[in-house]
Amino acid sequence: MTTVAARTAELKASHLDRIRRSTDRLFLWLTIVEYVAGVFVAYILSPRTYSGTESAIHPHVLIAIVLGAVITAPIVYATVFWPGQYRTRCIVAVCHMLMSALLIHISGGRIETHFHVFGTLAFLSFYRDWRILIWATVVVAADHLVRGIYIPESVYGVIANAEWRFVEHAGWVAFEDVILIASCIRGVSEVQAIAQQQAELEATNEGVEAIVKERTEELRESELQKTTVFENALDGIVTANSEGRIIEINPAAERIFGVSRHHVLGIPLQNIFCPGQSQEFVETSLQAHASSGRGHLVNQNVELLAVSETGTPIPIEVSVMCVPVKGCPLYTAFVRDISERKKLEEQLAHTNKMESLGQLAPGVAHEINTPNQYIGDNVRFVEESFGSLVELTNEYRRTLAESRLSEANAKRIKELEESADLDFMLEQIPPALTQALEGVERVGSIIRAMKEFAHPGVESFTMVDLNRVIESTVMVARNEWKYVANVELDLDPSLPSIQGNPGELSQVILNLVVNSAQAIEQKFKDSEKGSILIATRADSTHVTITVSDNGCGIPDKIRNNVFDPFFTTKGVGVGTGQGLAITRNAVDRHAGEITLASKANAGATFVIRLPIGPPEKVQCA
Repeated sequence: MTTVAARTAELKASHLDRIRRSTDRLFLWLTIVEYVAGVFVAYILSPRTYSGTESAIHPHVLIAIVLGAVITAPIVYATVFWPGQYRTRCIVAVCHMLMSALLIHISGGRIETHFHVFGTLAFLSFYRDWRILIWATVVVAADHLVRGIYIPESVYGVIANAEWRFVEHAGWVAFEDVILIASCIRGVSEVQAIAQQQAELEATNEGVEAIVKERTEELRESELQKTTVFENALDGIVTANSEGRIIEINPAAERIFGVSRHHVLGIPLQNIFCPGQSQEFVETSLQAHASSGRGHLVNQNVELLAVSETGTPIPIEVSVMCVPVKGCPLYTAFVRDISERKKLEEQLAHTNKMESLGQLAPGVAHEINTPNQYIGDNVRFVEESFGSLVELTNEYRRTLAESRLSEANAKRIKELEESADLDFMLEQIPPALTQALEGVERVGSIIRAMKEFAHPGVESFTMVDLNRVIESTVMVARNEWKYVANVELDLDPSLPSIQGNPGELSQVILNLVVNSAQAIEQKFKDSEKGSILIATRADSTHVTITVSDNGCGIPDKIRNNVFDPFFTTKGVGVGTGQGLAITRNAVDRHAGEITLASKANAGATFVIRLPIGPPEKVQCA
């Protein structure tokens, strides 16, 4: 309220100031016109008088010129240099009343000229200031009183008996004053009302503007937040209109679909999906929702395919939300790239499969070991017994040659030997039995390696024979390398045992062997076999394991990244990017270090150094 009252007073003062300045300008020109008119009237109404051959202008003309200038000058000065001020209004009121007195004097007190007083009072009321009417009235009354006493003919047009006529004239002036004062008061009240209305309107507008500004700021912040979320969301967001045409797409969706925003605006939503089943599914779902309000894609999570920037199909998860806007549906699709999730699912499935195989392997190895043992025992029995049979057969032959059998019996025995191919069997069965025993022993070593490799690791460290771990691991991983490389072992027979986790160390060797086999396969493409060399050495404090290959090698620009989790240069389904990360973690747990020396197309060499004594830095799992 205080603000409105102050603004009302300010507006009232400003409005009155404009009115009074305008009235000042009016009186400025009016005074100048009256001055010129007064001189002209004095010249017309006061003819020249002649005295012999000389003539002179009537004194009234000089009075009009001089006294009119004296009266006009203060008005001009005040209205030019003090516009709108109270003193200017007082000067205007007093001087204009004096101008009226001058005109009445010039006209010889004509009654018509007296109306100039009433007209001037009316003009003075334009100021909306009743106080200056009092000043004007006092001047008029004083002028009529003084001139009525001393020169009544200049004001009333009579020579005598005019001392009290000023009362009559003052009465009429006072009567007009009452009306004009009421008009001034009413005019000021109207200005007050207008100012108050304008102040209240401005206050209301300010309030509305403040609310609008506040709401606009809130809306701007809200829009900024929404835009920030939209632009920086990790998931893709695509908005389509009721016709299924794209009207907005965020940067994440551009990356997922391999498109740019200005190229896809206005095209059908299904066109950014992988051609085939994904496009058909999206198109059918949107059509079904538009016709019946139901669609398999709306309000559900669906796995589809998109096409990356390289043209490779990538799995995505899509959920479409439909929001009616002004009676028309607006579709917003939320898209998530699930390539990594699919890889992890594949890894998990593979891990579960390998875990199941690992759990199954000891049992299978145990079951195989039993028949392998009696097969070996029986083969050894046959091998040992066959020597006696050979001696017996040779003795039979010698006895047969010395004895005198009938020709028919000798022929019959000869035919039986030839039919049985006895010489061939005597020559081939011994090496065949030897090879069979070697195969049984090979199966036995594989079974033992499977048992050792599949044996669950222990949380505490034990003494580990690294040579034996390497031999078992290479045997188990034979299927990974036998078709692409030859593995050579250069193991130091005097290598001391170290404290460690045999399961983790087996995993380290397995990862490096598999990695080398894949690098060799990538380089030679089955054209020839590569080579893998595994060597062990020892010094006074550490043992060293070196795994070298002549595969494709590792370029310098990615050499520092090979131990990072999920980093791989192999194709989809070949590598998971976890092998070397697991290897490094296991080596770190053994307080060791692993280094890499490699060049592109020149193979790679991994060197592992492990302490012989207890690894103080190790934190057991």
